[in-house]
Amino acid sequence: MTNAGMERSRRMEARRHASAALDCASPVHHKWILDAATRPAAAELKLAMNQIEKALAILRDDDGMHWDAATPLEYAAQTLYRMDRSELAQALQHANLARAEITEHRPTSGGGSVQR
Repeated sequence: MTNAGMERSRRMEARRHASAALDCASPVHHKWILDAATRPAAAELKLAMNQIEKALAILRDDDGMHWDAATPLEYAAQTLYRMDRSELAQALQHANLARAEITEHRPTSGGGSVQR
């Protein structure tokens, strides 16, 4: 059974942004892990990257519960925001865009809309 409601184009756009977030964060992590002064920040960044990877795995699964990818993306975005580092601005932007592709188009749980 497929995940009803998640348009393929929205899912692909969310995947594109999540992948871009990883692409932006990975070189920063690599640079930070090599320096003792930034190693603690690298560990925190790795946690956010793991959550983005988790979201990507959900989004890549054709039969997955795609709406569930919003939770790890939210965690990653909050972590990146809290870190408040200019090197992570693009990663944060892409994480937020990926999450928005999912959450802004989620159907309401109350059923259909009321027409007057």
